[in-house]
Amino acid sequence: PRLRLVVWLFLSMLTAVVIAWHVLPVDDSQSAANVSQPGPIIEQITLSAPPIVTAGTPFTVTIRSRPALDQAEVALYLFNTDGTRRFAQVLHQGQAHVPIAVAATEVAGAVELVAQSGAATGRLQLTIVPGEPVEPLVALAGPRSITADGKHWTMVTALPHDRFGNAVAEGTLVTVRVLHPVAATATDVELMDGVELLTAQTQHLLAWIRVFSRTVAGRMEMAATAGAAHSPERTVLAVPGAPAPFAIHNEPSRRVADGRRLVTVYTDSLQDRFGNVLLDGTAVTFIVTDPDGTTRTLLAQIIDGKAAVQLQSPAIPGQIHVEALVHNTTSSPLSLDFAAGIGTTPIVVRAVPGTEVLTLIAGPLLGPLDQYIPDGSEVHFTLRPAGKVNATVEVTAPASAGFATAVLRISTLPAARYQVLVSAGVGQGETMVELGDN
Repeated sequence: PRLRLVVWLFLSMLTAVVIAWHVLPVDDSQSAANVSQPGPIIEQITLSAPPIVTAGTPFTVTIRSRPALDQAEVALYLFNTDGTRRFAQVLHQGQAHVPIAVAATEVAGAVELVAQSGAATGRLQLTIVPGEPVEPLVALAGPRSITADGKHWTMVTALPHDRFGNAVAEGTLVTVRVLHPVAATATDVELMDGVELLTAQTQHLLAWIRVFSRTVAGRMEMAATAGAAHSPERTVLAVPGAPAPFAIHNEPSRRVADGRRLVTVYTDSLQDRFGNVLLDGTAVTFIVTDPDGTTRTLLAQIIDGKAAVQLQSPAIPGQIHVEALVHNTTSSPLSLDFAAGIGTTPIVVRAVPGTEVLTLIAGPLLGPLDQYIPDGSEVHFTLRPAGKVNATVEVTAPASAGFATAVLRISTLPAARYQVLVSAGVGQGETMVELGDN
């Protein structure tokens, strides 16, 4: 029974389908209308825009499609060094106009435009060029000091830019005006000759110009212009070169070899070969050779074109030689004679033995005017046992109020007969003293 029921249901359903197929005929034209047909497809996109745009200038990009469609969406992409921007538009009768604002044109350089709709793509390249130079014009100068000899040079480098910071176009003219130093006695014509005009064109973002010195030392003032843009003033010092040959001199004075007196030695006015006075603060080295052959150096600086030092007189009479060295130039030598200044008369020396000490007194110690020698002058005492040269005892004492005193402990001296020698400068004296057993 179940099998019969299943068969009966299947046959009933099949019969109903056959009846419906014959009762409801299909309208072929209506069926075709119900199937969606694809719309027109954009086959080609073209772009048009100005080939060159000045930075900061808005412009319009025109997009055209083939075939000319309506209400079709199109996207425009703008690629440049500042990034990527996207603009969306709808075509009207196959055209769309896309305004490009100032913000998208501030950076100079190459720009690529790409329009896209479906599978169609259009491309266009244009260039954004820099605007005119604007204030302030960046100008640098260096080195900041050069030799005033007409051969050394400094360089002015200018970096002109537009209002958006773009380096200006290659070949932009930059003018540098230089005011050279002139002599203090220059005429009006010579003053005008001190102005120099130099020009250069920008290359690789900047312009550079060599500015040569002239032969007058002083301040070189310079500034640059590009179009209507101006730079601040820049200063370079034109400094004197090596000094011309020069001599040194001494102030008139009585030169006495007392080891204490000072003698002033000074240079000529130090100038280079063009007559420029060397700068204050320039180092000068004085080389002094004393009568005993020893050498000493004294350092000085130029002030008002000259350098001076004070030499301490030697302790022994004789001749000293002085030379001055500036850069690589050495002065002609100066020779100074020093007469005997201490002990121009025989020195009186006394030996006073006591219970514990031996006191040696030299004086009066006199100079060439029979005056006391300067306090602090060295006086040398030598105590020498008779017949024993290697047992010499030496001691030095300073002069004070015309006398010098040395004290020796007797316990350190063997009993003997001693020769006492004293010397100060060229002066000498001697005496004998007997020291017994202690």
